[in-house]
Amino acid sequence: MSAKLRSDLILLLASVIWGFAFVFQRIGMDYVGPFTYTGAALTLNLSTSAAGWARVELQDAEGHPLPGRALEDCPPIFTDAITHTVTWQHGGDVSPWAGAPVRLCIELQEADLYALQFVGG
Repeated sequence: MSAKLRSDLILLLASVIWGFAFVFQRIGMDYVGPFTYTGAALTLNLSTSAAGWARVELQDAEGHPLPGRALEDCPPIFTDAITHTVTWQHGGDVSPWAGAPVRLCIELQEADLYALQFVGG
């Protein structure tokens, strides 16, 4: 078997394995922090599938949800945008916690998160 054919088969096998891994991962959660930021709004570079969504929770340094910024307060985000501003039931202003150590909990279902940024201020 030629080296070119072997490398193509290995690539095909890897793509099949990774593809199934992503299909079987229904809901994923990731935690970021603790960290500090400056800004008044959180923006995401995010792409969801037709059935996918994302939600974001802002937490204190110990991992407790901040008032009004829990996962339950964040409506599901359905988007394919380079810059999507995260909002919760009572708005998207995150400036009250700027400069304090915080964490993010990001819940994704059939979604890809490429970047996040705190803006404004």
